[in-house]
Amino acid sequence: MLTKVHPWVALGLVCLGLIPTGATGQSVDVYQLYALGRVDSVIHLLEQKSRADTAPLAAEQRLLLGLAYARNNELGKAAHVLGKVWGELPGDRSVGLALAEVYERAGRLPLALRVLWRLEEEDSTAFPVLSRLGVVNFKLGDVASAWRIFDKLGRLYPRRAGVQIWRARCALKMDSVETACEAYRRAVQLDSLNTAAWLGLARVLLAQDSLKAASWAAERELKISPRHPQLHRLNAEILQGLKQFEKAVVEFLEAQALGDHSAELFQKLGNCYYALGKFDKAKEAFSRSVALKPENPVSAYGLGLCYKREDSLAQAAGWFRTALELSLPDYLGELYFQLGDCSAQLGDVRGAVALFRKALEYGASRGVVYYALATTYDRSYRDKRPALRAFEKALRYGGLSPEAVRYARERVERLRELVHFQQGRSRKSAGGS
Repeated sequence: MLTKVHPWVALGLVCLGLIPTGATGQSVDVYQLYALGRVDSVIHLLEQKSRADTAPLAAEQRLLLGLAYARNNELGKAAHVLGKVWGELPGDRSVGLALAEVYERAGRLPLALRVLWRLEEEDSTAFPVLSRLGVVNFKLGDVASAWRIFDKLGRLYPRRAGVQIWRARCALKMDSVETACEAYRRAVQLDSLNTAAWLGLARVLLAQDSLKAASWAAERELKISPRHPQLHRLNAEILQGLKQFEKAVVEFLEAQALGDHSAELFQKLGNCYYALGKFDKAKEAFSRSVALKPENPVSAYGLGLCYKREDSLAQAAGWFRTALELSLPDYLGELYFQLGDCSAQLGDVRGAVALFRKALEYGASRGVVYYALATTYDRSYRDKRPALRAFEKALRYGGLSPEAVRYARERVERLRELVHFQQGRSRKSAGGS
């Protein structure tokens, strides 16, 4: 009787043509339908049989029904059926793995973990069990346990590239970039056609600022998988790091054409356009990024820079404030500086000075901020001593453009004369009184 045969074995026999349709009754058709991917028909036939027969379906048939539910994304029904079969056949590893996979797909990771630990107790070296156990631990955020499992798998199965990829992912989560790089290198040695391995290696090399090596890895894999959007995006990020912005734009657009429409892609595309001076296109890209992910502070900051370039200072200030509200720790100094510069140009001198001081507090370039303070004081105050001191500090701290340095030196000379003149007049006034 075919119902006594494990469904996966029957499936293989049907696929190989060793069991013809109808050879052992109607149940053969069910397995063949499953093999052909017609899971709706499998579900219909088995449910019909369950209702028609007084005796319940055999465990193997219920297993097939559970697998059909899973393939049809009816995960609740699949978990219910497979859970019952697992209760009857607790030693059957294939049933346990199927149940764990259903729990994992349904987001019920603790239940998947419980099933997998039971399977691991019975066989602590089985690759299918250990690999899923590692993945589920990783998804649950228990990276240390996942690392121990994949490290054990690496020793038990040293020729599996997938194990090395997961070792690398765990190492990255633990901030061990060198270990991750070593694991990815091992993975590409084991499987030179593995896109995930090359992609991971290129990303790690990019994180290490080994841009030329990262570019080599990405371009090599692009020759094998030219229509992989993540590879094009990664190559674009590498080219962006190499300051090859025109080429980076081409790669970002290729990734977009292949289906990557993420907020991060448009944000980085906007950065490239901004670096090329194409502010209209940069604004369009940043706007699309914000539309997809309103809480993205980097794109809000980019929009602020674009509007400032257009002298739309009120809109620029609005976007800088949005970026500040969204919290951007690495950019706080620069954000306060840009917001202060907008306020100064809009005539809010007191607000601008307060924001410039905030920028200094949060680590913005001291030379640039003091230069902005100096020009604000110079334009707004009759007393030139604050402007003179700020220009002198700007020159002392550096970081200015050649034009700004020349202007600051000229103003220092002129302001010293003015301050000397103002002080002389003050002394005369004091003496006369």
